Amino acid sequence: MASFGMWVKIFYFLRIFRQTGFFVNMFFAIAKAAKTFFVLYVLILLAFASSFAIMTPAGEGRFITHLDYAYMLGLGEFGDMAWEEEYSTPVLVKIFFILATLVVLIVMLNILIALVSSAYEDVIEKQ
Repeated sequence: MASFGMWVKIFYFLRIFRQTGFFVNMFFAIAKAAKTFFVLYVLILLAFASSFAIMTPAGEGRFITHLDYAYMLGLGEFGDMAWEEEYSTPVLVKIFFILATLVVLIVMLNILIALVSSAYEDVIEKQ
């Protein structure tokens, strides 16, 4: 943790140079603009993870496993998709899978791209 903190501190000190200061300021502007987005993104991931957890047979799997699956689904990693063996309602899981790919993978990540471009334009204007 200390080593990671030192690297972040070096990253912060790069703001004083002209060539790197622009990118560091842009990174902080994007992080500030995306705060609310990440709260909504985590809530959507939790919603899908709890839905997948409810559809598993009782006593199988932990919530963190389903949260990991929802997160990887949002990144485009679909895994083995063995729904018939793992879930008690495979048709409903397929519906939630399609819904999750539409909402998390397409809509939310396109909103993130729009936020990044907006923050980039704001930094360019200030410079």
